[in-house]
Amino acid sequence: MIKAPFSFEGRIRRLEYGISSLLAFSAVLIILYTSQDYPVLWVLAIPLLWFTFAARAKRCHDIGFSAWFKYKDSFQLLLKDGEIGPNQYGENPKGPGYEAHGHFSNAATGKPQSNKHS
Repeated sequence: MIKAPFSFEGRIRRLEYGISSLLAFSAVLIILYTSQDYPVLWVLAIPLLWFTFAARAKRCHDIGFSAWFKYKDSFQLLLKDGEIGPNQYGENPKGPGYEAHGHFSNAATGKPQSNKHS
């Protein structure tokens, strides 16, 4: 699910951002808990910070902002839905044809069709 975790390029969905955040938070707790016995674990903080910043930058891209937006309001990154279709940062991570709220457009007619089964 987590593609190119250290890259600042592209876009990611809210779910991937949430999972990345939980993984990073868990790793920080482990480092804090064990660093008294093994101070060398603080070296892991450098790639962990890179991973966290990359995930936040890609989430900003999904909602149509530059990566600098991440310093403004990080909680919004988890709540705001991404832009529909491709934007200047790449294709929609939800897939081609995604319209909104679980609806995909029919390639033949261009009309929205529900992705949910009745």
